[in-house]
Amino acid sequence: MYMTIQEIEKKYDGYWVFMVNCKKGELHEIIGGEVLAYNKKKSPVIELWNNEYDSETYFRYFGSIPEGMGVLL
Repeated sequence: MYMTIQEIEKKYDGYWVFMVNCKKGELHEIIGGEVLAYNKKKSPVIELWNNEYDSETYFRYFGSIPEGMGVLL
């Protein structure tokens, strides 16, 4: 089911999320998609991300950055 990025952010706060069939806005930002997987732990979600998909995909953590986790920009 397609959801906007705001809906996903609200529903999956504190989760790693893997999305498929993503749509981009005018500035090429992700504006929505279909959540294929989510988990509090990164590794189960990233395993799916490494597979090939025919659509635009997106992997992201939604929520505050947990203590001890680094961010690479």
